[in-house]
Amino acid sequence: MGDWYYDEEWNVYDEGYTTCNSVSSVCSGGTAKDYLVHEFVYGDEDGWGTTWGLSYDKYYGSSMTDTDPYVRVPYDLDMYTKTYIKADHDIEFNFTGSATGNIDIQSTGNVSFEGNVYNPSGTTNISSSNLLSFSDESSITSDILTLSAGKGSIGSANQILAINTDELTMSAAKGSLYFNVTGLDGDITIGGLSAKYDIDATFDKGIVAKNDSVVISADTLDIESTSGGIGSIGTLGVESTYDYMNISATGAVNLKAV
Repeated sequence: MGDWYYDEEWNVYDEGYTTCNSVSSVCSGGTAKDYLVHEFVYGDEDGWGTTWGLSYDKYYGSSMTDTDPYVRVPYDLDMYTKTYIKADHDIEFNFTGSATGNIDIQSTGNVSFEGNVYNPSGTTNISSSNLLSFSDESSITSDILTLSAGKGSIGSANQILAINTDELTMSAAKGSLYFNVTGLDGDITIGGLSAKYDIDATFDKGIVAKNDSVVISADTLDIESTSGGIGSIGTLGVESTYDYMNISATGAVNLKAV
């Protein structure tokens, strides 16, 4: 019958991505079984056929040896192959130098966080004209952090927002601020704190003002530094704007009201 040979070279006709849901034959448990898998698929064929006379019915009777199978011999086959390459490996990233990120969220609607914000070497600015809320498990880590809510409070007396930062600016135009701060690299720089009602905050290190124009303003201030001073904090706002102030520090306290 002769040897088989390729009538034309194999060519790539199509390529793309697929999933284990679409090609279950190369997968096990939802992942690729092997790094490389080839599948050969039989297509159309051309050939000739004949009846192979094997019967001895003329000697023994048709009921005993009536066997004349039809045999088809292909001489041209269309074959194609599919090659699957495992593409769901974990990818390892290595960064050199100091990576600095930037997160900037500005919304006219409500902004809600169900998890953490982690940007330890960059700047984070989150602003909402409406509510800015965080879940019980949420925390924010950022080298420079600005939070602003047009309505409602940031944090609550029963849900204190955990913040890790070196520089902090916060405002709640129609609410209060409730937060605890852990300094990343030393004293925490304040760019401004303002609330319509209360500011209740604890800092694990000293507190310093970013510049002479820094203002901290609220109806009630309760600020504590557990291991540092509250010095050069800037201006606490017009004294008629607050009714109660409680400042606690293990170091020096320098305040000015105008």
